[in-house]
Amino acid sequence: VATLTAVSEGLGTVGLFRYWTVGLASLITAAVELVWGRRAPVAAKPSPQSPAARTQAVVAGLAMLSAVLVAVPFVARVLAARDGTEDGDTLGYHLPFAVRFAQTGWLTRLHFTAPDDIVPFHPANSELLHGIGMLATHTAALSPYLNVGFLALAWLAGWCVGHRFGVSAVTASAVSVVAALPILASSQPGNAANDVAGVAWLLAAVALLVLGWREEPDDRWTDGVLVVAALAAGLAVGTKLTLLAPIGALTLGVIWLAGRGRRSRGAVRWSLGLLVGGGFWYLRNLVRIGNPVPGLHVPGLPAPKAALVDNFGFSVLHYATDTHVVSKVFRPGLNTAWGPVWPFLVLAVIATIVIGLMKGTALQRLVAAASALSLLAYLVTPTGAFGPPGAPTLFVANTRYAAPALALALVMLPTLRWLRSSWRPTALMLAFAVLVAVEQSGIGAWPSHYRAQSAALVAAVAVVAAAAAITARRISPDLLRRGLIVVVALVVAGAAVGGTQIDHSNSRTDGRSKPAFAAFQWAQGIHDSSIGFTGFFQQFPLYGADLSNGAQFVGDVHPDHSFTRTTDCQDWWRHLEAGHYRFVVVSPTFAGEGPPPETAWTRENPAARQILQSGLVSVFSLPADLVPFTNCS
Repeated sequence: VATLTAVSEGLGTVGLFRYWTVGLASLITAAVELVWGRRAPVAAKPSPQSPAARTQAVVAGLAMLSAVLVAVPFVARVLAARDGTEDGDTLGYHLPFAVRFAQTGWLTRLHFTAPDDIVPFHPANSELLHGIGMLATHTAALSPYLNVGFLALAWLAGWCVGHRFGVSAVTASAVSVVAALPILASSQPGNAANDVAGVAWLLAAVALLVLGWREEPDDRWTDGVLVVAALAAGLAVGTKLTLLAPIGALTLGVIWLAGRGRRSRGAVRWSLGLLVGGGFWYLRNLVRIGNPVPGLHVPGLPAPKAALVDNFGFSVLHYATDTHVVSKVFRPGLNTAWGPVWPFLVLAVIATIVIGLMKGTALQRLVAAASALSLLAYLVTPTGAFGPPGAPTLFVANTRYAAPALALALVMLPTLRWLRSSWRPTALMLAFAVLVAVEQSGIGAWPSHYRAQSAALVAAVAVVAAAAAITARRISPDLLRRGLIVVVALVVAGAAVGGTQIDHSNSRTDGRSKPAFAAFQWAQGIHDSSIGFTGFFQQFPLYGADLSNGAQFVGDVHPDHSFTRTTDCQDWWRHLEAGHYRFVVVSPTFAGEGPPPETAWTRENPAARQILQSGLVSVFSLPADLVPFTNCS
């Protein structure tokens, strides 16, 4: 994936992100890596440190049960995504970024999808992968299934972290606990949301560091291990900004632990992997506006104004002493986002971090520090409690930002020495299974039209898993590993059987009963046209069924690279003329607002012909030879 990402970024820098160029370049680099890989020495496989060479049957059964409890509703939501997505971010910028990459061939050009936002400057590794799928199919048919692969990768990484300590099944189940969080279980499957992707790459980097760890104090990792682990870490920070904190902690820890004589060499190898895996988007921002991370407002570096963050961006820590917000918003919000088990999860994270830092091995202290810094970053992130002052309306949705800290802590928990002996791994596995079951018991974890079938399937698998645990005395790690592979295969197969016909015009974010739905349905019959729009953010359906339309929020780009909604009629027509739009869709931004001014501005021009009106949403047709309009009233 790092190779495919780097090849695509290199081609996209010069406008060659195209089907044939990406395919040919990928084949060439794959051939080079195959030859190079055959010449490389093969490292010895790490042996589990636990004296228990075989896993008890009850542990195997619980591991399978936890995986299935996550997999079944995950696939159900992927199948439900064929009728439209529920995720506003998927329609608002994840998929629009991807389709713009595929349409233009450029990855370096900023795409403004909404006014007063900082999103255009976010890293976009995940969107790039969606764009590659669009190059291959000319549709978004593959996009709902991408997170299935990332879920499988996260499970694999969790398994590998525990391998060295003989608790692979338990650490894999820890990943199930994170994936079963209601906020993740409802937002990741079938959508282009990138939280599960970021967690998967983070755990992959940790797993590679754990598996490649050597006991020599002055030579902890080989150069190859450092580079490949850094590639995974780079893919993480190239996916989501929330991964900067834990990857930063891993970076400092890896350089320190590399050994006195190896720190400089290790820093170079690690930095190289980070740069290849995730440096592209930060370099793009640096070249474009002079700041690699515009959203952080680094002193001395230019940053675009973002009114949304400036006016509504509050951190969780900001409300730490506000008893009203804590009791009326945070506590019920955590119950919604993480389920009724959230107090146990919070305590588990804090306790694991403290124990890992105080009593853990060097590796465990490294992971604990990364988890701690990730948790701290979540608490101070300006959008963690986004919303009007005193009313953090997006607190629930943005608890996703704490997922990396939670994943690192829970995966490390079974590796602690005290929990690896006697009956404790089994007890911890049982606790994880209970947590997953409670998290998935909420009605929000299941799409409504698949709930009955999914519950029946989970019940059947639970009976089989329990029977296997009771009747078998012992089960080999190989058999358990194969069983989990079967679960992953069933996840992929279940998604594939559902078909690939995706209709995002049925988006339930805007709803069939709301006016925007009429505009979405209209756009499905439009091809190879440029569509300007204003008001709503969930614009992806405007690209049409075959993704041949162009769609752009019509607004003002300022010298500091900020983007705002147009407030002047003359500017409105200047933008429409410059964009060569054949259609323009005008809508209020939020429900309850009055008619948008752009509607009156457009109607004033006799060259604009209104072809659709649904509520306050209007669609206008513009002539190909649109001339400047200066008669604004």
